[in-house]
Amino acid sequence: MAANGGIKGKLNKPSHGGDAVTTMTASGNFAVQQGTTEVDVLVVAGGGAGGHGNVGGGGGGAGGLQNLTTQSVNSANDIAITVGGGASGAGSNAVSADGSDSVFSNPFNPITSTGGGGGGSTPAPAGRAGGSGGGSYDNGSAGAGTPGQGNNGGGSSGSSPQYYGGGGGGAGSAGVSGATPENRGNGGDGAPSTITGTATYFAGGGSGSVNDSTNPLVAVGGGGKGGGGSDDTNGTSGTTNTGGGGGGGGDTAGSGGSGIVIVKEKDKASGVWNSRSQYSSKLKGQWPDPNQYEITNSCRFARGSTEYLNISRSGHNTKTATFSVWTKMGEVKNFDNILFGGAASSTTRSYVYFSDPNGLAGIFSETSDSTDIAYASNAIFKDPTAWYHVVISIDTTQATAADRFKMYINGEQYTDWATATAPSQNAVIPLLGESAQTVGGGMVGGDAIGAMAEGYMADCYYIDGLALHCGNFGEPDPDNPTIWRPKKYEGIFGSAGFKLEFKQTGTGTAGTGTIGADTSGNLNHLTSTNLASIDIIKDTPTNNFATFNLIFPDYATGSLAIVLSEGNCKAVYTGGGSGGNGMKRSSIAVASGKWYAEFKITATNAASDDDFGIGVVPVDNYETGRVAGDHTGGVVYKHTGQKRTDAGGSADYGDSFDDGDIISVGLDMDNGQVFFYKNGTIQNSGTAAATSFSGSYVMMAQANDTANHNHTVEANFGNPSFSISSGNQDANGYGTFEYAVPSGYFALCTKNLAQYG
Repeated sequence: MAANGGIKGKLNKPSHGGDAVTTMTASGNFAVQQGTTEVDVLVVAGGGAGGHGNVGGGGGGAGGLQNLTTQSVNSANDIAITVGGGASGAGSNAVSADGSDSVFSNPFNPITSTGGGGGGSTPAPAGRAGGSGGGSYDNGSAGAGTPGQGNNGGGSSGSSPQYYGGGGGGAGSAGVSGATPENRGNGGDGAPSTITGTATYFAGGGSGSVNDSTNPLVAVGGGGKGGGGSDDTNGTSGTTNTGGGGGGGGDTAGSGGSGIVIVKEKDKASGVWNSRSQYSSKLKGQWPDPNQYEITNSCRFARGSTEYLNISRSGHNTKTATFSVWTKMGEVKNFDNILFGGAASSTTRSYVYFSDPNGLAGIFSETSDSTDIAYASNAIFKDPTAWYHVVISIDTTQATAADRFKMYINGEQYTDWATATAPSQNAVIPLLGESAQTVGGGMVGGDAIGAMAEGYMADCYYIDGLALHCGNFGEPDPDNPTIWRPKKYEGIFGSAGFKLEFKQTGTGTAGTGTIGADTSGNLNHLTSTNLASIDIIKDTPTNNFATFNLIFPDYATGSLAIVLSEGNCKAVYTGGGSGGNGMKRSSIAVASGKWYAEFKITATNAASDDDFGIGVVPVDNYETGRVAGDHTGGVVYKHTGQKRTDAGGSADYGDSFDDGDIISVGLDMDNGQVFFYKNGTIQNSGTAAATSFSGSYVMMAQANDTANHNHTVEANFGNPSFSISSGNQDANGYGTFEYAVPSGYFALCTKNLAQYG
């Protein structure tokens, strides 16, 4: 899958984030996305008005509701949509009006939901027929509902001084007949729909009016947002964009609620984000969407350096909480990549992990060696080039076991569990308990401090006392709904809640101005351990930078081994002296534009005859272990000062380089050229090291071990793992570089790719 934050697609289940949902609250055209061939659709008509009379009236019927799945549509075509209005409530003994129809004008199967019937009134006691029927008044007949869309209204009874209007029908049940104080004409319930991802009720019937001088009661609308009746006063209107019926009234009847049409496009995305086409939908210079919530910083955690943030806890909710974080993995290997943990001891501990030997995701918790929670996914999450959004929601107070723990990944609740052990009701989980909590590590205070994070975290939230849906922290991109993007959380945090934006630098005691600063306003600052200002970088879900590619099949051959760390920005080449060679390539390839990156040599004992160096190579050449100069179209700037190109040819090019030097690459794909720099100085008087190549290229570092030599290279694609003294950026303001970025060249990140790649 592409390495752009929050991507969803069917070809890569871990990145699959769900369907694109469009809500229409007014008439207009729905634009079917390219590639969409089927949709689910909810069509709700406008609700009928309540009835009116000098002693009240019947409740209005709800608008007709149709919730249909797998509807065939024409890809990339427009579909006209009519959203029906609710009927206006009338006074002065007027006959109540019906709601208006809502229409989904799909040429394959047009869908029309019928407006709700008006409630019975003094001049016309019978309830009117509609999507759901209106309730009657003064012993009139109830209105009939439309089969498959709604239900009948309720009947009525009355004689002076007691009148009970019938409730309007709802999509979920019929209106209640008004008969006695104990049996008032309540509106029929609405029906739930989960088309938006959250169960929401629509199309509830309005209640009938009550006029009883001995029992001054008020009937109530149905559960689907119908209007309430009243005692010889104004009827309550149905809620807007629910299709609820209006309540009956004495002075003025309640109006029906307007309808709504919601379309869910079935997710058939390829898993690849075409960033150029995404950019072309916006004006140059307006990337990203100015209305988009922007994440500007992340924190890079290195497992081997035991880097984490922690805070002690007391006096907070120990049963209910939410944890949300965006993360990009640094390694995928045999350990738990811990995002969030808590512990009181070695046997009372919890941790949320995102990768283990089987590529799982989930949570493990135990108290006194007894398991509290154990959820492990069946999916494999192992793309270290992508940002994932992970939300953990815990509420052990829930009666239903499945509701006590929920995990969302890129906007989709994950349910495919290999192991699913729910916590007992009202259990106190160590993760939330009266103990230390840790971000980027496991059980500080327990026996597994070695279980740490390896990679990146951004926009980290802990919400104390609330179990929240992922939609509080992320949303589909409105221009490309297959992309799940960050969203600013607007809710409360609870007394122990915090937000980590990683906008601060410095180490030491946590507080404002430090890495662990809490920006929620709660001042729940976390203490940092072994983190430094260099760990705060600009690689984020809203601008994803290149790294060395961990999973590309360019592993070393022979006795040469290559190990990545520091968020896949540092490569250690270790030789065994028995022969071998290999390279590590950038995670982003380019076919156009001009691109810049820096490679710092932090350790080398290269011999004069080896091929240790920095270069570029065609991405479509998958031969493993070979040095770049042995690939057709490849070129490497060797530590000897030579260049090697096209199947082994070497020539003098520039200065030699060694430990401590920074080699920069200027890759000009528009003109098929590559330039190299040593410590900011262009080599060979600015003459290109190679010309006339085409296709897609990646930058790389290579070595061999014919002389049993070791090398360390730290790549900086704008997200440095080594100290930077100058802080240069490209012309778009992206990246952090030691040396000035050449004019017209840009950092390898998704924002720049959208414009120039």
